[in-house]
Amino acid sequence: MRARMPGPRLPDAFRRREGRPSIVGHRGARGEHAENTLASFDAARRQGADAIELDVRLTREGALAVFHDPDLWRLAEDRRAADDVTHRELQDATGLEIPTLDQALDFARSAGLGVNVEIKHDVRDRAALVAAVARLLEGWDPHHDVIVSSFDPWMLRAHRARCRARAHALLVHRSAYQEVALLAARLLADGVHVHTMLARAHLIPRLKAAGFVSVWTVNDVRIARRAFDLGADALITDEPGRIRDAFEHPSANLVTHGAERAPAAD
Repeated sequence: MRARMPGPRLPDAFRRREGRPSIVGHRGARGEHAENTLASFDAARRQGADAIELDVRLTREGALAVFHDPDLWRLAEDRRAADDVTHRELQDATGLEIPTLDQALDFARSAGLGVNVEIKHDVRDRAALVAAVARLLEGWDPHHDVIVSSFDPWMLRAHRARCRARAHALLVHRSAYQEVALLAARLLADGVHVHTMLARAHLIPRLKAAGFVSVWTVNDVRIARRAFDLGADALITDEPGRIRDAFEHPSANLVTHGAERAPAAD
């Protein structure tokens, strides 16, 4: 099998620090503000996140909206698909100030935050979404720490072919196909974002040999410490302040700050 060519280096915002991992706010700081909004991203900054993770999909008129779900039901009890509404209609239906990708990137850069851009795979036109994100990132500040991720190996490969200067990570969750996905990550990406259920002693060191490793969604401080000890570079969390505090105050009780928040589905 032909060896993969070396990819770009892991951006500084996503690198391990002395004594702690990089802390990445999952859709910002979902425990404090509505997800994927500038307010949520700013809350992540105030809580001490090094970077944020966000989701992007195309609206009807072709805007790159920072929005997670394929439809509006969870946030607005509206059965329309996100592909079928305009950016303005998306905001009106949810009552949220949903940013576009360029607005979110501009905010993150000014706030000193790295950005993980997840290209959603549950969309009507995957090729169009990949092309739109690539066009934006091709012209974006090359010094801004940006990672691109997706659950879809084809989408990630296509985007990586357009934006080779950016680090790319395949998202992998526990499933019957996880070994195939992990092999695809080694061949098609620069690193991998694994679900907490895959943050195991036999797996993370093996993945680290091939690239960088992030773990999602980590809201339990015990899992956070274990993943870091196993070699994870970054932890993606709904509560960046609490997870960072667990590393900066390691003598604190493991069950402080109340019950652990259940991670969001991705």
